[in-house]
Amino acid sequence: MKNRNQTKVSVIVPVYNAESYIEKCISSLLEQTFQDIEIIFVDDGSTDNSLNIIKGKQKQDSRIRFFSQKNQYAGAARNKGLNEAVGKYILFLDADDFFEEDMIKDLYIQAEAKEADIVLCGAYRYDDRTGNAVEQKHWLRTDCFPSDVFSHKDMGDNLFIVTNNAVWNKLFNRQFIIDNNIRFQTLHNTNDMYFMMLSLACAERITYIDHPYVYYRAYTFDNIQSKKKNHPLDFLKALEALKEALIARNVYPEIKEAFRLLASHVIRYGLVTVDDETREVIADALKENKLFNEVIAESPVDDPVACRIKRIIKGTAFKKKIAHTEAVSCLKKSGISDPLCSVILCYPAGFDPLVYENILNQSEKKLEIILAGELSDEIISASKKEKRIALLQTPDQGRSGLRSVALKEAKGKYIYFADRALIMADNALETMIKRCETKDLEMLFIGKKELEVKVMDGISLVSALLDAGVYESSLDHQLIDRVFLKKTGNVLTCGSSNEDSAFTLRNLIKATRTSYLGSDIISFSDVKEETQTYQNLYDHYQNYLQMSETVQKDDLFLPENILSLPLKEKEKTISVYETLPEEERLHQETMDGYARKQFTEEIVKAAKAKQKQKDLQNKLKRTENELANVQERYDKVLQSRSYRFGRLLMWLPHKLKKLFKRKGK
Repeated sequence: MKNRNQTKVSVIVPVYNAESYIEKCISSLLEQTFQDIEIIFVDDGSTDNSLNIIKGKQKQDSRIRFFSQKNQYAGAARNKGLNEAVGKYILFLDADDFFEEDMIKDLYIQAEAKEADIVLCGAYRYDDRTGNAVEQKHWLRTDCFPSDVFSHKDMGDNLFIVTNNAVWNKLFNRQFIIDNNIRFQTLHNTNDMYFMMLSLACAERITYIDHPYVYYRAYTFDNIQSKKKNHPLDFLKALEALKEALIARNVYPEIKEAFRLLASHVIRYGLVTVDDETREVIADALKENKLFNEVIAESPVDDPVACRIKRIIKGTAFKKKIAHTEAVSCLKKSGISDPLCSVILCYPAGFDPLVYENILNQSEKKLEIILAGELSDEIISASKKEKRIALLQTPDQGRSGLRSVALKEAKGKYIYFADRALIMADNALETMIKRCETKDLEMLFIGKKELEVKVMDGISLVSALLDAGVYESSLDHQLIDRVFLKKTGNVLTCGSSNEDSAFTLRNLIKATRTSYLGSDIISFSDVKEETQTYQNLYDHYQNYLQMSETVQKDDLFLPENILSLPLKEKEKTISVYETLPEEERLHQETMDGYARKQFTEEIVKAAKAKQKQKDLQNKLKRTENELANVQERYDKVLQSRSYRFGRLLMWLPHKLKKLFKRKGK
């Protein structure tokens, strides 16, 4: 019998609840054309039938060795296998993958021929749902290799991006691993990156075979590398440990940029392969992480991966802000039992005492005044003695979110949404309420222009106001019947600061009794124009999407001027995007998948096309100006004495020549 210590290749396979795939994995190893191997299975505390399947196969083939341990994750299982291995070379494979029959033979021959520390090869991504296998070229970047044998000294900045950071498509010289004392981390996830990348940095002779031998099984929930939710920061721990090891081995200065590139890719991958909740945890941790901040600080301004990371983190922060939350604390209830009107005033911004006093001084006294938002001590103190006021303390959810919270508490027959720049005549609310009561209105619009408008349905009203050029969708230009509003089922969205356009249109389409009041009882103070933010872009875009959905309903027959409203909102969105600072555009990462693709198609590309058209128009204008300048200079030349004298000098010889010709004849 052959001495086991003479085994040429040890194959180490960690196993955890892999009963659905382990048989195919074992079969593809036992059928290898290279027979001089040992196959070491390390069960990591499986609770399914994996253990029995391996034991059954072990009885059929003596090359199979088997060990068990309590659940310590794949890194610990691989270390256990490494301690037991005797082969000259080591392969670390996964229990849910399978392999081409010549894989071990070809890798062994290449390792022997090149006296290699590591042999790299390609792999397929195998879709477990469809059975399709696609070669992943980026897992083996042959275009980056300087020769067929190389080390980190030859690779420069490309060292860590020439292959994936997994070990299952590499053959290692066991003595090289022992001499460099390289072991796997015992992390839940990303437990092979440290081992793999440290090996690349230490190896003197790395070679490769440009062929995919491994079928890496994707879309399997049982894969030992797929569970990230409970330990989302493992990738960061792996990067920190790798950097420390590179520094300790005195190779970090040579490959500092290679490490930065690796860290950028690993961080990006860690952020995009988790759900929103986990991404928030990661983003919060990264902000205070020294390694992360060094990576971003050292990245070029236009580095695409670093820019993507910044977009994701900013987008995550914005998404967290607009996440639906209704942590409401009622600090004070209104003392009015049957108010005619609930006036809702929100505080996503600072306290405006002028608006506050303006509402308190209204001639209509049967008002319920609801203040909602992050209320300051100043607001609370000022409102203690006023029985009409209700105070709702709640986190900033955007103006629409705050209005939605206040609306649920409102008891008035009518609802009026006040604005922080509002200026009202003392009889404004009294006048508006009387008009609604007299005409039995569901909605009343207020504007400065005097118009003869009868009671009509909402669609007719908005069409008439659009034709007259006085349509205003802001909620502070409306008084709305609360019962009607409740029947419509329309709600305001948490996170939005302004969805008035969409909300108003939905209400109008359902309203049967509306009218218009032309009066100067409401006006607004000048508000300093603020720098455009992503919040503005988000609001306009959401308005556009909601309005488009509203007007496209099959049971509606709307006039052309109403159908054009979503397109006008889209133009506003494009205009905001054009003026948006680049830093604010980073928040776009809050959109996922199809939403981001749709936004790019409808807004970003339109903005770029519009900018291109502007550039062409400017170029044409410059050309026209240049031509006009040339023409002006030309006209001046024609009028100059020097030009006339030159013409005379040219004309005189020509004239004399003609005279001599005539005399000759």
